[in-house]
Amino acid sequence: MKERRRAVKGTGHWRETEGGFTFRKSVGYKADGHRKVLTVSAKTKTAAIKLMKEKERKWEQESMLFMFRDTMTFSDFMNWHLARAKGYLKPRSYDRLEGTIVNQIMKYPIGHQQVVSMLPEDFERHFALLVDSGVSMSSIKKVYDAINDAYRYAIMNDKIRKNPMSIDMRTIQRLVDERDKLKYLRDNPDKQIEDYFMDKAKLADVEYLEDDEIVRLRRVCLEKNPRTGKTLNAMGLPGLFLLYTGARCGEVACLLWKDYDPVEKTLSIYKTHGITKNREGGEKKTKRVIGYTKNKKVRKIRLSDDAVDILRRMMQETDFYGPNQLIFPTRTGRHNTATNMEHCFARIEKKAEISKNTGALHVLRKTFATKMYRQGAKIEEIAAYIGDEPDTVRRYYIGMKDKDGTVTVELGNRAALEIL
Repeated sequence: MKERRRAVKGTGHWRETEGGFTFRKSVGYKADGHRKVLTVSAKTKTAAIKLMKEKERKWEQESMLFMFRDTMTFSDFMNWHLARAKGYLKPRSYDRLEGTIVNQIMKYPIGHQQVVSMLPEDFERHFALLVDSGVSMSSIKKVYDAINDAYRYAIMNDKIRKNPMSIDMRTIQRLVDERDKLKYLRDNPDKQIEDYFMDKAKLADVEYLEDDEIVRLRRVCLEKNPRTGKTLNAMGLPGLFLLYTGARCGEVACLLWKDYDPVEKTLSIYKTHGITKNREGGEKKTKRVIGYTKNKKVRKIRLSDDAVDILRRMMQETDFYGPNQLIFPTRTGRHNTATNMEHCFARIEKKAEISKNTGALHVLRKTFATKMYRQGAKIEEIAAYIGDEPDTVRRYYIGMKDKDGTVTVELGNRAALEIL
């Protein structure tokens, strides 16, 4: 059959071939000034037109940036990125991204600048302002990643020609180090610059609990209420279980008794619990969310004798025992929250005389990973056991330095923790 090309009413044209119809239509202009042409193919003309309408609607939604490209501010641009991210981010990750945009971009002068006029110097000034304002390095990195992600997506969809931000994280890190150095000298007028570098070298690269601190922590966690005979502090047993498994508090809050196999001494971890903003309306500002773990993977771990002992104690004390009952519920049998668990654990830390900046419950996860590494476990094995990426474990969970700053790695027997 000879190919025929016919005009279509309105803009665009279509081709009729042996396989059906191909419909092409110009819908506007891309960032580089060239026309944006949509193309669809289908067996019938009606189906092709229907597909074209769907593509046009999608293009209109995504091209909002250029409907107002002369007046759109950088805050509008980041909010456009936020709306796009809602489709693939978890609720809590979405809340964090929203907080980053609102607190570290929209409240600063860069948020009021026009997107089309952004220059590399504007981003350099913005990050310098964040550093001068005392924003932490971790928060600054979130801003850096959010801006790069927004531009990356805009470029992929022909919204913007290039990313004007040229500053790198090494430059930002130098600014933060300089700020911290000046603050140290201002707070310690009797010390010299050499003292700053000496004190910095003594700081542990990753905060974790030493052996003597673990002994004190265990003693406080296992204290009994003389009247009831149960654990005195509600976070005592859950806290030790976090220490002996390296699990996240949201994962522990979701554990059911059916997830524990007392014969094989194994535990299945496949979901987590969290609190997010309530975006569905109503009086409550927050809502509970139960979903997949952080890396969306199910893991089955073999428990140590210490962890099994904690579950045995919990089984004796709980009022809510059953296959579908929570292992570590609140006193009323409901899901625990990270905020409540950290609040209770803070009292334990104070009583155990653990006064350093431990990062709340996350220090237990870091302690477990560090101890496992020092017993000879590989990074990949630790990552599989605690449910994280090897690079993340290597950078944020393994403590190489002792209290005095000495680097010590005890390569003894391999950890008696088997990855299934």
